[in-house]
Amino acid sequence: MPFAETLKKEVREKSNFRCCICEQIQIDIEVHHIVPESDYGPDTFDNAAPLCPNCHSNLGNDPLKRNRIKEKRDLWYNRCDVPNRTIDMLTQIEKILTDIRGSEIKEEGKE
Repeated sequence: MPFAETLKKEVREKSNFRCCICEQIQIDIEVHHIVPESDYGPDTFDNAAPLCPNCHSNLGNDPLKRNRIKEKRDLWYNRCDVPNRTIDMLTQIEKILTDIRGSEIKEEGKE
């Protein structure tokens, strides 16, 4: 059974529409079964990798590359997640600064 469209969308978005191997932006990112359906690979997020058509055809059918594809995918997902972590950090810094400013205003009011 092929991946559900919602799962494909999640994989494409998580990868920023880039291939996890060559890292090229692709409109037509393919969602590859790391362990193929023919080998009873599940249709799950953990078994999915975003590949461009070129990398998919070059690497997709090589059972010796499965672990490498998964490693590269995980590394790529971590790199793609950096902007989200940066945004979270900036939000936290902004909150701290707001709290500090609020404390300073209260201190000024006491004088």
